Amino acid sequence: MRYDVDGEPQAELNQPDGTVMAALRFRGVQHLKRQTKELLLLLRTLCRDMPTPLPVGASAAIRITYTDRTPKGYQAPGFYRSPEDPVLRPDARLIKVSTLETKYH
Repeated sequence: MRYDVDGEPQAELNQPDGTVMAALRFRGVQHLKRQTKELLLLLRTLCRDMPTPLPVGASAAIRITYTDRTPKGYQAPGFYRSPEDPVLRPDARLIKVSTLETKYH
């Protein structure tokens, strides 16, 4: 994920040679929920159609974390606060694909 020349966030899935496999351009807050759903479905399709399948039981998660600049009581629209810290399986691996700096996250 990165910002384009106009400062709008966008997501791209690239092959190692730089070929863009899929792209998602931010079209405004009113479209964010649908675009997020499209991105997740696209990731699922790409993972399913890989020449070498993912291991059985593999899964993915998206988590928003807040920065110290976040106003007290702020809640991102469309998301809910988790009542507890995430609990991962002991054999889980963290692979950071990318980060996106926003105003509060």
